[in-house]
Amino acid sequence: MKAFLNENARPLALLAGWAFFFWLWQLFHAQYLLVDSHEYLFAAQNLFRHGAWYCAPWAEPLSPENFTKRPPGYPLILALLGRNYALVTFLQTAMAWLNIVLALLLVRRWTGKNPNPWVWLSMVVLFPAQFIYANLIMTETVFQLCLVGWVFFQDKALDEGATPAWRNSQVLMAFGALVKPVLYLAVFPAVLWGIFWAWKKKKWTWALWSALPLAVVLGYMGWNAHQTGYYHYSSIQGRSLLLYTSRFLLVQESGEVAADQYVDSVWQQVQATPDFGEGQKLLQKEVKLVIGSHLPAYISFHLKGMANFFADPGRFDLYHFFEVNPGEGGLLAQFSEGGYVAVWQYLWKQPVGWLLALAFIFAGNALKIGGMAIWTIRPAKPWWVWLLPLLPVFYLAGITGINGASRFFVPVYPLVLVMFLAADWPFGLQRLVRSRQ
Repeated sequence: MKAFLNENARPLALLAGWAFFFWLWQLFHAQYLLVDSHEYLFAAQNLFRHGAWYCAPWAEPLSPENFTKRPPGYPLILALLGRNYALVTFLQTAMAWLNIVLALLLVRRWTGKNPNPWVWLSMVVLFPAQFIYANLIMTETVFQLCLVGWVFFQDKALDEGATPAWRNSQVLMAFGALVKPVLYLAVFPAVLWGIFWAWKKKKWTWALWSALPLAVVLGYMGWNAHQTGYYHYSSIQGRSLLLYTSRFLLVQESGEVAADQYVDSVWQQVQATPDFGEGQKLLQKEVKLVIGSHLPAYISFHLKGMANFFADPGRFDLYHFFEVNPGEGGLLAQFSEGGYVAVWQYLWKQPVGWLLALAFIFAGNALKIGGMAIWTIRPAKPWWVWLLPLLPVFYLAGITGINGASRFFVPVYPLVLVMFLAADWPFGLQRLVRSRQ
């Protein structure tokens, strides 16, 4: 790594300067908080005051939902840093820079050469969300480090047979599940992945380390059962499926008024159920009924959401961070109500300068998607090199589904950048990737 840093000192310094610009802008404009940010801050505050990750003001009556809505990983970081916005965002900016460096190291390891600095710098500039979210009180950058670090250490372990690298990858996966609940389902197949490689490499401690993320997830679910009486990972999953997935689907199928009436009715029933666990089961039952009764439309909407996950230029991110008048709603809201036609009509109402910026960002996303497509259809050797970056990307795209947007793409952005650079698309389509078996 030291040699890489020396060889690429100038472009990495330019990258650091670009990152520092976002941090300085935020320092003077103080647009640190989104809606979710307040919940992370409450959880951090209540952690030390009341010994609970309760993500709302601590006042009677306490809602069981708020005990498990936000897992403890990110609130713990905020608490340890004293909820100091400037310090938190400086650390996250450093993480965002490091994640790009790790991506470039993977490209070098897999292709045997340094990627063209002007190409990768251009691609980073054309994805401002990388450093926008690093300067918000949000989980995306920390989660990004967990995913990129997982791929980096998995590759090192599988290539060199290094047990410390395998251990590091499992620690990062376990912590990633405590940062974002979206990852908790991945720990179950990860155990099988670990057992397979423990057998293949004859390193049985790898199987034990692979059980760490599963143990953390099951332990945390047990803690939630102790807190709420209901064995589950996070209350945000059912809430999101009702208030976003089901609502967006019903808006398309029945119109906004009917969708809101149905969602409000179900939510009131859930809130009125005395037992928290029974309320969550009712919520899940209603969500399954909505999706099941509109399955073809849901599948279509889900696939479109996955496309949005990769292509969204991040209008909301830019407008919030640079304090641009956002108008009414955003691209996701426009898409849920009127599809791509509504998105197109909405974009043409935006200021010309910002419309051009969004067009360039979209073009950058399209190039990276092209590189990822080349990577996907021309498998690298050894086969696990090809698979490692694809696993987190398609897992997150698939599980995000209807809600696909720039924000959710941020955690896997460096991995898509890796595939784009390693595929050398559209600059040469070199053979993928390294020769060793």
